[in-house]
Amino acid sequence: MKKLLIFALLFTILPVNVVASHLPLDRKIIVLDAGHGGWDPGMVSGKVEEKHINLSILKKLQTFLEQAGATVIVTRLEDKGLSSSKSGDMNARRVIANSSHADIFISIHQNSFASGNVKGAQVFFFNESDNSEKLAVAVQAKIKEFADANNKFKAKPNKNYYVLKQTAMPAILVECGFLTNYSERQKLTSDEYQEKIAWAIYLGVVEYFTAPPEQEKTPVE
Repeated sequence: MKKLLIFALLFTILPVNVVASHLPLDRKIIVLDAGHGGWDPGMVSGKVEEKHINLSILKKLQTFLEQAGATVIVTRLEDKGLSSSKSGDMNARRVIANSSHADIFISIHQNSFASGNVKGAQVFFFNESDNSEKLAVAVQAKIKEFADANNKFKAKPNKNYYVLKQTAMPAILVECGFLTNYSERQKLTSDEYQEKIAWAIYLGVVEYFTAPPEQEKTPVE
């Protein structure tokens, strides 16, 4: 991928002191959460288990973020749950996030639907957080631009996802695609597409932190 090669060359060509002073995510703390794990496989389609795809995308995204200067905290880096129960597992993720003093929280998941025709990544945010919405919109746009040009989804508010409601910082949940769609499942199990998704999320994060604040609209008299 040309974008990834350019990104890598930046760190091999420029002097270390120049690169370090221009890292787009310098001093940012980001929590990454790979959904499910261990006894909880998440969505299962054929022999494909969601938990493995979540973790693979997380590791790729972690690399991009750390190369850009961010400090990355992960909820898991192995195929294991954080507790022996679902409620305990979710609470453990909350504790990790809220004790991290992080700037943002990103949870990685895969979607499913009764119809196998539905496909496309979608980003969710808690519907009472403006900054979470800003992050979600940025990531959704980059997914369409760099990973899935035919994506029709928009970032969507959600008041039910536990990790979005219970985290103290701006938080998003990225459903990277539908495992119930055959063609998308094939893509999501490939390193190439996982890297595209991770790269798109990374670019959305950079835009979130570097984009100027929106100008307030002047009331029309």
